[in-house]
Amino acid sequence: MAKFTFKANSEFETLTHEEMHDALTINQRNWFREMARGVKHMQLPPTIGTPATGTLTLPNVGGEPIGPNPGFVWAVQRLSASGLRSSDVLSVYRNNVDPQNFVGNITATSPMILFGDKGFILKDGDTLAFNGTSLSATQVIVTGELVECATIDIWKILNGG
Repeated sequence: MAKFTFKANSEFETLTHEEMHDALTINQRNWFREMARGVKHMQLPPTIGTPATGTLTLPNVGGEPIGPNPGFVWAVQRLSASGLRSSDVLSVYRNNVDPQNFVGNITATSPMILFGDKGFILKDGDTLAFNGTSLSATQVIVTGELVECATIDIWKILNGG
């Protein structure tokens, strides 16, 4: 704590009410701008696939990867699939179809996966992969919602922004 000694005829200057208000307002405005900077809600563009002999892998071979651009992070909030029939199962994986990368299943009776408040995090270089075998569906459309921010701002997603 700072201590001051007051002497006769000495001056001691403090902020006026208006100056303090202005300083706090600017600080608060800058803080909220920082909190909001670069964080945006996005919809995953629909990814459409047609099973061949009951098998479907998305994205298709040579297709555009489904994941954040370099320098960005995704917090996937929801993944959904339409077009699945009663016994169809579409499995979701991180990066590639491998049991070690399994995330969850989407079915006709549970057509979406909700990932909770912080989401399913995909960092720069990570992608989503979908795979179904023995499908009776003729066309599957995968959609979703996510929050995106710059990699440097991942704390905004992990700490509730």
